[in-house]
Amino acid sequence: GDLGRIDPDGMLVIAGRDDERINIGGAKIEPERLEGLVLEMRGIADVAAFSYPSDVGIDRVGLAIVTDPTFDFEAFKLQCREQLGIYFPAQVLRMPAIPRSENGKVARTALAQLVPGTSRGPRQRTPVSATAARSPSPAPSCARCRAGSFRRAPRACCRR
Repeated sequence: GDLGRIDPDGMLVIAGRDDERINIGGAKIEPERLEGLVLEMRGIADVAAFSYPSDVGIDRVGLAIVTDPTFDFEAFKLQCREQLGIYFPAQVLRMPAIPRSENGKVARTALAQLVPGTSRGPRQRTPVSATAARSPSPAPSCARCRAGSFRRAPRACCRR
């Protein structure tokens, strides 16, 4: 899930996620799944998938790749478009090595910070009242919305 806090100005500050799952417009994928697909592509020696915030705070997919001499970037882009669909990377960082922790875990936060134009601070500030931040959202009022039949957002009947 998302990590956040209320700052002294009463703003909700979204600071990141407590897992590594990549969430693009509600569609979620584990980075290891993307990495497995990319590792099968010609010329890729190592890869790390990560998410980073766009300039409007929406997550985008990034890939850090280590290539071998057979790598062809144009062919790589075509393969990504065909095989990754909505997870097509908005940024590809070509690196000599993937940064990892001492225990071998990919340093995804460090990779996200390497994307040009991303800030190192919190991603988003949203005004909320202190009580709204502590209490759950009201339940949808109609059966269709309670069942989760909507695709992107609750219908007008349930928006408050």
